[in-house]
Amino acid sequence: MILLVGHTIVPAVLAVETTYSPPLVLQLLVWLPVTMVAALALLQPIKGSIVGLQWQIGMDGFELSKQVLESRSQPQAFETYETTTSS
Repeated sequence: MILLVGHTIVPAVLAVETTYSPPLVLQLLVWLPVTMVAALALLQPIKGSIVGLQWQIGMDGFELSKQVLESRSQPQAFETYETTTSS
């Protein structure tokens, strides 16, 4: 996330600084909230993709749940159980 936000925000800050040269206070008032919003907006999708990747390759306890899911998707022979009633 830092990689994406940093590679997006830093060039924008540098372009604004070289083109307009606004005061530092104005830069902080604009770029800090933009950085925070961008980081928070990317938090959920990136976390979801990391958890999905961990599940896919069976990391950190996901191996058991992956095995259970795969065993459920495989066709199995169904056994017929007869129920007997005792009188």
